[in-house]
Amino acid sequence: MKKVYINENHLSSVVKDELLPQFLFKLVKTHSTSLGDSEAFPSGGKYPFDYTVLKERYLEVLKKIKALGLESLDEDYLMSELSSLITRCRELERPVRDSLEKICENAVNRLFAIPEEMIIMKLSLVDKIEYKNYVRVNPEYETVGYTFKDVADIDHSNKAVDKRRFIDSLIQGASYLYANDIGLYVNEIDTINGELLRLYRKIRIINDYLLFTKKEKITDDNPMQGSYVETHLGVNGKKTKIKAQGLIFPLLLQETIRGMFELFSSHGLPDDISKASYIIKMADFVLAEPWDMRLGVGLWKRLFGSIEDTNLIPYVFTSLVKLPADKFNSCVKEILSKTEKGSRIMQQLVTAAEYDNGYQQFTNRINARNINKSVINDSYFTGAENGDFTLDSDDDNNVIEEDDN
Repeated sequence: MKKVYINENHLSSVVKDELLPQFLFKLVKTHSTSLGDSEAFPSGGKYPFDYTVLKERYLEVLKKIKALGLESLDEDYLMSELSSLITRCRELERPVRDSLEKICENAVNRLFAIPEEMIIMKLSLVDKIEYKNYVRVNPEYETVGYTFKDVADIDHSNKAVDKRRFIDSLIQGASYLYANDIGLYVNEIDTINGELLRLYRKIRIINDYLLFTKKEKITDDNPMQGSYVETHLGVNGKKTKIKAQGLIFPLLLQETIRGMFELFSSHGLPDDISKASYIIKMADFVLAEPWDMRLGVGLWKRLFGSIEDTNLIPYVFTSLVKLPADKFNSCVKEILSKTEKGSRIMQQLVTAAEYDNGYQQFTNRINARNINKSVINDSYFTGAENGDFTLDSDDDNNVIEEDDN
């Protein structure tokens, strides 16, 4: 087998438009991202699947920031512009925070049609994010609270962690996309202050671009959080609670939606609480979030973008994440590959959701997860490099494809 060594500059004629920032390309070419070379990724394409998803998303982001007509795309200029926009946004929001928090709750209820009596939401626009619990920047490799039964259990647990990592990326993508559906809140926000929507849009576009271009280190001392959410699954008859904080409304809405998806995704965790805790400690960590956001938007669109009725999403998503890791990977791969089988799988999930016995069935599933644990999450703000995933080669050439000829 002959290997063809080329870098992305040589791909410019076949991979359209602008090149990826080099630090991203060096990572994705070796699958050194938060998802690695996932078993759920399709194979056999002209270019690696993760590279394709990343490149498509980058071109979307690039097109939008160019359309803003800013005087420069220099990093320092953009950071200064972003800071000014956020400062102005918070000045306008501060007197009407109570109203914005209610609009956020209404938007989420409108999105998923969740019965109000089922989930308690505590949503807060804040001057500073207050962490109620430990923020996990890196995975916790020690198996605290869980002892593997045998080698097979280790393999099974590793697959469960990889599955959870993929689900985390999907959650990031879904939260971003739905939070930016301004139809959920445009009239209410516009009534409060017509300037806010314009500010939100510019902040989002600049932040998206910096996510792809700005190298930053996330540390325990500086986790770079613009929002924070805790999803508390009910215990002893108590209701499920979602507590979210955000520096500005778009971040609060995105984090609240994320909290909802954490609730839905809990059905993909094992019933064994100690094993579920182990999986969360290994899979849910802040350093993964920049890559989860870069890849998650494209992954969500490919999997669930055809579902127009968002009220079905909790049912469909829950049904998919409940599958065992191997079955989950195979189903996701079929859907992402756009095969006939993949279309049938998704149609079966949607049909089952449409004929589900209404909210009672959903309520029963939520109540079935009333176990004594919390899923703690938080959200990275402003793009950063995931340095811990770097697997750079000493070779300046980039392996992007192989030729059997």
